[in-house]
Amino acid sequence: MTCIIVEDNELEADYMVSHINRIDFLELKGIFNQALNAQKYLMSNETDLVISDIMLPDITGLQMIKTLKYSPQVIFTTSFSDYAVEGFNLEATDYIVKPVTFERFLSSANRALKKHTQAMAAVRNNEEAGNDENHFFIRSDFSFVKVQFTDILYIESVKDYVRLVTTNSSHITSMTMKAIEEQIPMRDFIRVHRSFIVNATKIDALKNDEVTLGKHTLPVSESYRENLFKTVVGTKIVKR
Repeated sequence: MTCIIVEDNELEADYMVSHINRIDFLELKGIFNQALNAQKYLMSNETDLVISDIMLPDITGLQMIKTLKYSPQVIFTTSFSDYAVEGFNLEATDYIVKPVTFERFLSSANRALKKHTQAMAAVRNNEEAGNDENHFFIRSDFSFVKVQFTDILYIESVKDYVRLVTTNSSHITSMTMKAIEEQIPMRDFIRVHRSFIVNATKIDALKNDEVTLGKHTLPVSESYRENLFKTVVGTKIVKR
């Protein structure tokens, strides 16, 4: 999930950056100390999650969110509890009274991830209901290459590129993970790490910190572990 911080207190902003860097599924895109600058960024860069102080030098975080033409998830942070009702009236994901501990922020981030996953799944289900496509084309080595979804083993984020590893080849293309997620049928794929999405139907073995697909072993981060095991293993364990 892409996110930004809107916070005029430099120390508080540093704490928040530290928290975000410990959570694999969050990708920090910017830090702003004024709401109007953040507002300008958000109007041209659709963002999944905004972590914003309420009391800011120019306009409040509440006012900033009200001006947007789309509705990102918002976690409001403040030293005062007086604005909680108004925050929740804006359907904020959470409202945290400072100081923001990592444990409290992680709880809010997990809530945001759950809402994000549900929203993405609903969009894809609607798209898939009218779209029976089983492949897409990617640009790789100056050619357009057809990739069957069922052939993909895993997808890896490599800076500004992604690497698609299939059952018989590997391709690097200039795309973001978010763009890839919007193209593939996520009912068959699952994110296991900030840098990896795997084809759930190709998983051969799971451990707490790794997943095996054929000869490939990939890391599993703590942030995605519970959802991975619940989705892939579920009730399919053979009982003694």
